Amino acid sequence: MSVVVLLHIPFEESKADEHKAALKAMLPDTRARKGALKIHLMEDEDQPADVVIYEEWETRADHEAYMGWRTERGDMEALGAMLRGAPSIKYYDVLDS
Repeated sequence: MSVVVLLHIPFEESKADEHKAALKAMLPDTRARKGALKIHLMEDEDQPADVVIYEEWETRADHEAYMGWRTERGDMEALGAMLRGAPSIKYYDVLDS
């Protein structure tokens, strides 16, 4: 059964559009990773600087391997510099589809 990952990212408001563009540019590599099933980037209607990445992965281990790859490349450190607060990540098991 697949796992859903919700990643909330609160971008710095003054550069939110620039940061979202940089994040969008990363998504093709994300979608190409082993185990990636579906990736959607969504912005909050009331606070457009806040985005959520909705991800479906074959397994949590696949996502964790992907995150390790991003960390090794320095992408997570670069992303951290764009934020106005701490990101949050949650893993959900799909119970009904």
